[in-house]
Amino acid sequence: MKAVLLLWRAALLVGTELAAKPGGHNHGHPTPTPAPTPVPTPTPTPIPTPTPTPVPRPTPTPVPRPTPTAVPTPTPTPTPTPTPTPAQSLAIDATVSFDQGVPSSTIVSPSFSTNANNELLLAFVGTDFISGTNTTVTGVTGAGLSWKLIERTNVQPGTAEIWGAFSPLALSQVAVTATLSQSVASSITILSFKGADTVTGALGRGSGVSAPAATLTTTRNGSWVIGVGNDFSAALARTVDPGQVIVHQDLQSSTAATDTFWVQRTNAPSPLAGTVVTLGDTPPTTDACNLSICEVLPSLTTSPSVTLAWDAVPITTDPNTNPTGYKLWLGLTSGSETPNANVGNVTTFKVNLQSGTTYFAFVTAYNQANVNSAPSNEVTFTTP
Repeated sequence: MKAVLLLWRAALLVGTELAAKPGGHNHGHPTPTPAPTPVPTPTPTPIPTPTPTPVPRPTPTPVPRPTPTAVPTPTPTPTPTPTPTPAQSLAIDATVSFDQGVPSSTIVSPSFSTNANNELLLAFVGTDFISGTNTTVTGVTGAGLSWKLIERTNVQPGTAEIWGAFSPLALSQVAVTATLSQSVASSITILSFKGADTVTGALGRGSGVSAPAATLTTTRNGSWVIGVGNDFSAALARTVDPGQVIVHQDLQSSTAATDTFWVQRTNAPSPLAGTVVTLGDTPPTTDACNLSICEVLPSLTTSPSVTLAWDAVPITTDPNTNPTGYKLWLGLTSGSETPNANVGNVTTFKVNLQSGTTYFAFVTAYNQANVNSAPSNEVTFTTP
């Protein structure tokens, strides 16, 4: 627009000059003013659209996978429900012993009777040694039962062995015979157990020229630990460890033998599975001794039981919080609970216990990584 205005001014000045000159060849007519030359409209130059500079996309920072969290605590508090039927706890019924100072290849127990059906019988045999291959019990017979070797320890001279049989019926005036691999002095003790399982549980052995000792870990609540030993070196009365008692001992001191044969046990059954039990004696501390021990199990069908129940942990989309199973924890005092049973992914469980015993319990849930939840509320109950 500025260029147009300038051109139009120049044309007016020329016209004025031409009109002022006299004698010109205009034939009396004024000289026409030339039409202004149209000024072309400038074509606007397009403004280029700026190309956006690419902004680099940040690399996503990897998010660490969270450590599996513990499964939520199962609720509500487990509620114990004692079984309504009367239960038979593990108990010793018959006990007889016989000591044989005169060397012989057999030894026979005194006659005995049992007071109930379904009793476990154990024969505890300790022997001397003379020469050659060490002594063993080669077999046990009696009461019309099938006897099997449970445990044998004969690293030191002589042997300490446990044999067992199960009688479905009460026995009347029966005897048990042990046959030995050589003619030696020996001792036999028979114990029968009411409310026992048909088989024994954990076993333990100890031998050496030292204080006799053997250890096992119980595998069932309310089980009893009992054992037999032989001392080849001397006839010396045992001093048992605390919480234990001598069932029988024989001090053999003669021209034929100088030995000690004995049977000992814990004072009472162990209320909890997983209990480490050591049967031991002091003195002696320098005699050559063998000691065999076994766990007598309470029957699962006759021992007292309690049923615990709890609500399932709710299922979510997070596998870390979903339960794979539950564990039952038991103790004899509040806060002393230890794992007693992995019950699987169920919400009720019947546990066999020792009669007349107060227990404390809680449950935990665990996930696929075996991470335990916090414990449930603690409950306490006393078995009938």
